[in-house]
Amino acid sequence: MIKPEFGDIVEFTDIYKRREKNERRINDISGNSYCVTVKYWNALEKKGSGLYLGLRTISNGVRKYDDDDGFWYSPQEYFTVALVCTGPRSNPIYVKLDTKYTKDES
Repeated sequence: MIKPEFGDIVEFTDIYKRREKNERRINDISGNSYCVTVKYWNALEKKGSGLYLGLRTISNGVRKYDDDDGFWYSPQEYFTVALVCTGPRSNPIYVKLDTKYTKDES
């Protein structure tokens, strides 16, 4: 598979949006419960095209609060996505790597 280069026009079918949900968990040692925030990337079906900017590594994980250290984030899994900009006035978005692209020969 030939990977796109910076500036190539790519077509995508799925984008990633950051989501989070709160869960209550039980501490194994003390038996006390605590609240954690699970942060994950949700794939949404959305077709479009844009300018390929590069690759990024993103993670799903857990954010927890500790009295001594404050908030901390613990990644559980990593995966690589493509960073694509859909227009001159829009923020770049994360898309799946199985994007189709056309080489701009100009």
